[in-house]
Amino acid sequence: MTVPRCCICIPTFNSAATLGATLQSVLTQAHQNLIVKIFDNASTDSTLAVATSFQEKDARIQIYTSDVNLGGERNFTRCLQAAEGDYTAIYHSDDLYHPTIVEESVAFLEKHRECGAVAVHSLLIDENARITGERFLPNELRSQRESELDEAAFLELVSRYGNFVTCPSVMARSELYRDKIAQWNGHNFKTSADLDIWWRITQVSRLGILTKPLMSYRV
Repeated sequence: MTVPRCCICIPTFNSAATLGATLQSVLTQAHQNLIVKIFDNASTDSTLAVATSFQEKDARIQIYTSDVNLGGERNFTRCLQAAEGDYTAIYHSDDLYHPTIVEESVAFLEKHRECGAVAVHSLLIDENARITGERFLPNELRSQRESELDEAAFLELVSRYGNFVTCPSVMARSELYRDKIAQWNGHNFKTSADLDIWWRITQVSRLGILTKPLMSYRV
């Protein structure tokens, strides 16, 4: 049986203080068929040194740099365009990923072929990685272990609660990110550009939701 290949893209900017812990959590996943791409956005601290120190120990890591700061959304677009393998996730450089997030996300997408992507629930942590709570998740979703949302169901929940999807928890089919989504539209949507991504996903497929906390989101 072929093990699906996952591409983990990590956009970074001046994240030297947290990138090491993030990479450690990604590289020790139960699902090991990974390629990890780090996209540095012209950091001025030691982010690149941290990334390089991990790359020297793990051949799965690739590092991409930029001579100028592209802005957050354009750096995210680089991640979308670099999607490869079976599945791609864009993980943030200051969050922590529980050991089975990749494995459980892949299992869901392998089972639910009508879903183009899946998001998971997340805990909240502070700057010292102490748990302070959990991210908001609508009660309509909490009552089930997993859900599938079409466009109408997604928009209904967003109209009630706002953007409830934890951005750096989403894993998508690589061809969907690369060929159909293709761009993080910060020009029109500013800091709400991720909501535009989830909406566009539901226009061509369904969005899965796992209610088990599988990552820790740093606030």
